[in-house]
Amino acid sequence: MIRFNPKHKFQEAFTFIELFFVIIIIGVLIGVSIPSFRNTSNQMRLNNFSRELQSSMNYFCERSIIERKIIYLTVDNEKKQCWAQVMDSRAKLKTIEIPEDIEVEVKKEDNSVDGGVIFYPDGSIEKVTLNIKSSSLGYQKVGLTTEGVFGRVKMRE
Repeated sequence: MIRFNPKHKFQEAFTFIELFFVIIIIGVLIGVSIPSFRNTSNQMRLNNFSRELQSSMNYFCERSIIERKIIYLTVDNEKKQCWAQVMDSRAKLKTIEIPEDIEVEVKKEDNSVDGGVIFYPDGSIEKVTLNIKSSSLGYQKVGLTTEGVFGRVKMRE
């Protein structure tokens, strides 16, 4: 039989030093992982915007065929927007917001830099390459191209 002796009272608990070391280890792990999470978040933002722009451009191509009208996509990095409109019309079909740390460069077939892409009613697209750059990722970029693709926009590395 075990008897209770008040003189030998033991408490099982963590000491201050043990808790201090655990807090330091957790702090170091958080400090190391935050930049990785930030880069992953920025990479996801770049990829999501690139996919959204690609699918929108494919939609504009299809819409120009259906409506039998020329559609013009304008890219404005200062206003941080891309928008499409039927040629000779003021009404915007769709506006896409460009994320703050991303810039879109439109390179034409003759290597001139312009702010737009033309979609024709016959299903063809003006031959361009869109370079989508992220300043937060050290100017890592994703490219969209219409060259060699009839009626589609494809992503390239």
